[in-house]
Amino acid sequence: MLFVCFGLGAPGCFSVDSDSDAETEGTEDGADTADATGTADDETEESSGAGDDDAAQACEAYCEIIGDHCEDDQAQYSGGTLCESTCTFMAPGNSDDALGNTVGCRTTHALRAAEQPDTHCSHAGPTGAGTCGGTCESFCSLALEICVGDLEQWPDADACVADCSAWNPEPLYDASVPDADTYACHMRHLTLAAAQADPHCDHLGPDSPVCRDD
Repeated sequence: MLFVCFGLGAPGCFSVDSDSDAETEGTEDGADTADATGTADDETEESSGAGDDDAAQACEAYCEIIGDHCEDDQAQYSGGTLCESTCTFMAPGNSDDALGNTVGCRTTHALRAAEQPDTHCSHAGPTGAGTCGGTCESFCSLALEICVGDLEQWPDADACVADCSAWNPEPLYDASVPDADTYACHMRHLTLAAAQADPHCDHLGPDSPVCRDD
């Protein structure tokens, strides 16, 4: 487990699972038991399916709430499809989370945004705004999940955080920020990449042809 600290926005650290080449080999007896009972694989599939359904429902609820409460210059996504696409790469967390880089925390603050959108829409959005995750924590945890393989922009979390910390934090992020050499621009293209990795992963990376000042 790798722990990474970031500097843009509220200070903090986050963890990224390191790659492992280790493979677990089942015993012959274990395989025979699973085949004979028919329960091991079935239970695993049922558990995984239930988790996927719960996560999808949590994202659907989150995106409906933030879409209703954070509009116009407070909008955090350019439509529900981008919200749900981005949400699928977030840690679910718990429904009562008020802090942390999770869907649960963002949903909590999306609900609070009904009364105080100026404060809570940014907390509920993809950046986390230092409440539902630090800004670079939120960005890099998503970028390393969304842009992979030939579309990879950073080799690891350390490299991502180093670049992210150097980006201009102004203006604050919303879904309509213009293209410029800012954190907000990189984050906007990251939400676009969640739905269409090619070409938007190249747009959010360190050599972005769009998030720069000409």
